[in-house]
Order: sequence, then structure tokens, then C-alpha cells
Amino acid sequence: MNNGNKIITTIFFSASAVFLGIAFFAWTVFPYLQMRSFFVGFKKAINGDASILRNNTFAFANMTYVQPELRYQFMDYLLNFYSDDKYAKEREELVSLLPIAIDKLSKSFSYEKNYAAHFLALGRGYDLMADLDPLRSKEFHGQAVLQFKKSLEIYPDNQRTLYAYAITIANEGDVDGAIAMMQKILARDPRIPESHYYLGTLLYMKDNFANSDTALEHITYSLDHGIEPALSLTKKIFEKMLVYYYAKQDISRFKIVVEKLSRYDNDQSLVYKKILSYIAEHNALPVINLKKPE
Repeated sequence: MNNGNKIITTIFFSASAVFLGIAFFAWTVFPYLQMRSFFVGFKKAINGDASILRNNTFAFANMTYVQPELRYQFMDYLLNFYSDDKYAKEREELVSLLPIAIDKLSKSFSYEKNYAAHFLALGRGYDLMADLDPLRSKEFHGQAVLQFKKSLEIYPDNQRTLYAYAITIANEGDVDGAIAMMQKILARDPRIPESHYYLGTLLYMKDNFANSDTALEHITYSLDHGIEPALSLTKKIFEKMLVYYYAKQDISRFKIVVEKLSRYDNDQSLVYKKILSYIAEHNALPVINLKKPE
């Protein structure tokens, strides 16, 4: 009987040890290996090899406790790479992974539903899909708005989500609603440069010239207080303002626009600096032939 009890006890503890070993591996080693596989993949991707990310079965296998964060990081990396000119060469290859990123992050919400940043990232992903596929832009913008709303239910005052939400509904035609949203945010705290930047951009989006003075005021405030602007959009707005204020012979505002373009348009920086020198010397605008931007 004693021998039987010993055998049972031995089997029990052996089985327990095996179970605990498997549990330990599943809880620590396996998630670590998944994360390592993922981050090694992105390190290779920024050097021009996105193949390891495309073959991501292991990194996203099973819903371990690291998966919500892993899938969020996957989306966030792709979005940041796409908007960063440093990765222009890899952009096309990396953005081809966007549908995968959306799928993976969407599935993680059955596991974790309280991460506002994750809904924000998913919304930004759909927003980018709308830009990449104009024929389905309404569908993707609708999905983006849905995700932003879910994010705001968890964290109602998150400014990044409110900015993204406002820009998305503006792109769908509700510019007035987006402006109203940004005005409320700015009224809450008028010192935040990003709020000024987005409000100025939306005011200009509503009517290029009727709101130019107010838009210029807000955008200039944001730039003077350290915001890192969306360069292509900012240059496009300033180039249109340049033509507008030159036609009006508004020296003070024309000078402000030229100063900003000299900072943000590296290709034409020298030209803009020469214009500034002329204005400083003659207190007048030079005779120049400005081509109206498209």
C-alpha cells in the first residue's frame, strides 16, 4: 500500500512539474521569443528587408498575454514608418503589411478591450487605408470614426484621438464639425500648440482664403511653440498663402509666410531668404512671378 501511495505521489508530482514547466514556458519564454521575433523583424525592415514581418506567423501565434501590446506596436510602427520620410524607400513594402496589422489588432480586442491607444492605432490604420484606396475611402473612414469613438469612450479627453477624429470627419466633408471640435479643445487649454495647428489647418481646409488670416495665426503659433508639422501639408498651405498675400500686397503676412517656408522648404530656402533680405532692405515686396500652386 505504501509503495502504491509512493507511486501515485511520484506520478502526481512529476505531472505537476511537467505542467508547471509548460505553464512557465507559455507564460515567459514563448512570449519573449515572440517579442524578440517581432522586434528583430522591424530592425531588418528599417534596413530594407520586410520579409520577416510578412512571414509573421510565429510572432502572432496564439493569444499570449503580450499579444495586445505586440499587435499594437506592429500597427504603430507601420504608421510611423509611413509618415517618416526617412523610410520612403521601404514605405511601399511596409505599407503592404497594413491589412495584416489591422486584422491582427482587431482580433486582439477579444482579449483586451480597455486599451484606448489600441483603438486609436486601429482607427489611424483605417484612416491610412482610406488614403491608399480612394474608392473605398468612405468605408475605411467610417471604420476609423468607429474606432476613434471606442477610444474616446475609454479616454474621453485624449487629444491625439480627438485630433485624428476631427481630421477624419473633415476629410469626409464635415469640416464645420471638425472645426467646432477643435475650438472646444482649444478653449479647454489655449496653450497647446497641436490644437492651434489642427484648428488652423481645418480653417484653411474650409475656405482657402476667407479664413487665411486666422489660419495663419494659429499655424504660426503652433510652429513657434515647437510642434513638428506635417511637412507636405504645411508647405502646401503656405505656398497658397504666399500667392494670396502677394496678390493682396500684405507685406507683414507675406513676410511671415516666407519666413516659415525658408525653414520648412529646404529646396527653395535660399530663394526665400533672398526675398526676406529684399523686404528688410526696401520695406516693400519684390517683383516676382509667383505660379499659383495646384
